[in-house]
Amino acid sequence: MMVCHGIFILVVSVFSSGVFWTFPDIPLDCIHRVYPRFSKAEACGGRIINCTHAGISGNKSEFTAVLELFDDASLEFLIVLDCSNLQLPSTIQRFHQLNTLKITDATLSEWNEDASLSTDAFPVIMTLRLWNITLECSPYGLYRVPVSSSLEWFSFENIDLSGFIGEVGSNWKDLQYVYFDATHIDQVPEAVATMSKALELSLRFNAISVVNGSRLTSLNQLTGLWFDGNPITALPDEAWRHSTHLQEFGFQYTSVATYPSWANSVTNKELQFNGFDSPLCDPSNKAYAVGKLDYLACIENFYGYN
Repeated sequence: MMVCHGIFILVVSVFSSGVFWTFPDIPLDCIHRVYPRFSKAEACGGRIINCTHAGISGNKSEFTAVLELFDDASLEFLIVLDCSNLQLPSTIQRFHQLNTLKITDATLSEWNEDASLSTDAFPVIMTLRLWNITLECSPYGLYRVPVSSSLEWFSFENIDLSGFIGEVGSNWKDLQYVYFDATHIDQVPEAVATMSKALELSLRFNAISVVNGSRLTSLNQLTGLWFDGNPITALPDEAWRHSTHLQEFGFQYTSVATYPSWANSVTNKELQFNGFDSPLCDPSNKAYAVGKLDYLACIENFYGYN
C-alpha cells in the first residue's frame, strides 16, 4: 500500500544503521553526507531543522539564515520540527532538488505564495507531510498556486484545514496519495473531485456526517479509501462503487449500518472492507453482516500508509 521513494529508503537505512552526523558549530543534523558533482566540498542530501535544539523560533530571518547554510544542489530531504513561530521564506525555492518536505510539531505563522511548492521551484518534489501543526495563518503558498506536477504524496495529520480547504480548487489535481486525517473538515473537500489520478484517499477522524458522493465519482484509479472515525451512518453508492478496484475500503469506528445489495456480488479478490467497531461487525446489531457481505473484515486494522 505504501510507496517507498528512494530517498525515504535511504533515510530509513541511515537511521537504522546509526550513522548520523552533527556539526559542532551548527546545531543542525545531516542525513546522508554527499559530495556534489564537480565539487570536493561536502554537502548533505538530507537535513533536520529542530528549532528548539537550534535555539530559534523559526521566524523568517532565522529560517532564511539556516537555509543559507545548506547546499542547494544537494538537498533532497528536509525535516522541520518543533518550531514555535515558523515562517517559510521565499529562499526555500532555491532547493530545486528537494524530493521530500516534512514539517511536524510546529506553529506555522507564515507561508506566502513566494514560497509556494510550484513546478518551477520544485520540479522533482514528490512528498509533503504536515503533522501536528497549529495554523496561525492561511498557508497561501500551499494552495493558491498549483503545486508541482511531480508532487504525489500529501499527508496532513492533526492540522486544521477547514479555514482554506474550500479555496484549493484544482491546484492539487495531480496528487496520487492524499491523507486528510484529523483535519477538522466536515465534508469531502471539493478539491477531491479534481483528483482523478488519486490512488489513495484518507479522510479519517474528521467531522464528516454526510458524504457527498458526487465528489468521489472521478476517482476511478483508487486502491484505498478510508472514512474511519467519522460520525457517519451510511456511505453513498458512489463510494461503494469503487469496490470493484479498491484494495482497502475503511469505515472503522463509524455507525455505517447499511450497504447496497449489489456490493455483495462484487468480484475483487484484493478487496477488504475494514468495518471494525461498526454495526456491520457487531453481532448484537441487526445490521451485522459477517457472512453476508463478502470481504468484510472485523479485526481492527492499524494503517501505516502515511
